[in-house]
Formats: sequence, structure tokens, C-alpha cells
Amino acid sequence: MNTRSTVLLTIDGNHVQIPNATIFKSTIMNYTAAPARWVTAEVGIGYDASISDAQRLIAEVLRGHDAILNEPPPMVLVDALGAATVNLKAHFWIDGRTLSPHRVRSSALRLIKRVLVEHDVSMPDEAREVIFPQGVPFVCVGEMKSKVAPAPASAAAPNRPMAEPNTEATSAEGGLGNEISELPHDIANATIPEAASGNLLSGQ
Repeated sequence: MNTRSTVLLTIDGNHVQIPNATIFKSTIMNYTAAPARWVTAEVGIGYDASISDAQRLIAEVLRGHDAILNEPPPMVLVDALGAATVNLKAHFWIDGRTLSPHRVRSSALRLIKRVLVEHDVSMPDEAREVIFPQGVPFVCVGEMKSKVAPAPASAAAPNRPMAEPNTEATSAEGGLGNEISELPHDIANATIPEAASGNLLSGQ
């Protein structure tokens, strides 16, 4: 902070210069002051699935995750009745000092998807195609005799999604650690030209 502005270094290495007038007149939200961080993950289940069973399965995943705090305990709530799914929201807390909320959320969603698939809990997309596994009854004009159209072969044995690995972090997620600790050395120790002189916070 200098006499005219406050300069911040973002997580992606950019310098952001904010006029002090904006700082003094605006509400400042500090996401890192408190150690605990609130994270939300959303998932949609089919209307044919048991909501309470899905809530129980998701809660078990969250309670068994090493990166998720047990106190306050995780919650799984019904958020909305959508066009094709019952939308659930899982809320949980993590230690934001050492863990990344984005990475932990990714890990939680991957493990939630895994356990729901294992227990045959449907997670349909927005309805674009309707399949009747038992066929569709119809009546021929002039015959007035009910017939049943055979079900397509693909509907009789739908492909099962590939199983997810039962690991809390994959190589693609890069671990669950906080991104701040992984900043490149040259970025973390970069000299901010705008703050090189007259820093009001340095006591000089």
C-alpha cells in the first residue's frame, strides 16, 4: 500500500492496483483470514432414485474424506426439483490454510459420482431422449388390437459408466494442497514496481 493505491498479487501472478479511495469506501472480503473454508458441491439424481439413500451415500463419502472437517459436520440438502433431476447440494468445511477448496471439491465430486454409480443411483442429463425399456404399447388403426413395440437392443443392456478410482486425489488434480504454497518462486518473490517506494505498511 502506498499513498495512492494498494497493489495485490493474484494467485495467477497478476498485479492488481486498486485506488485507496476504493479500498476505504468498499467492503473488503478476506477469504483467508479464518482457517475454515465453506465448500459446496452440487449433484443431480434421477426422480426414480431414493433421495434419502443418495443423501446417506454422499454424507458417508464426505465424512470419510481426510481433507473434509468433521466439525462442523457435512450436510447434504435438497436444493431444487429440476426438469430432469432432483438437485442436491453437499456443504462441508475444509482447512483453507493448507487445502485448496477447488481441488477438494473436485475430489469430493469424483468420489460422490463413484459411490452413486456403484449403488445404481441414476444421474440423468436434461432429457433429450426418452427410452422405454419394456417397449411402447400402441394400437393399429383399423385393427383395434393392442401391440407392444419391442425395446431397442441398446436399452436392454445400457452401458455402465467406467468406475472412478477410489483415491482422494488424482494426478490431474495435482494433490489437494493450497495453490498459494505452490506459486513459482519468481512470482511469490516478485518485486511490485508500484509498491517499491513509499509502502505505508512497511513503517518506512
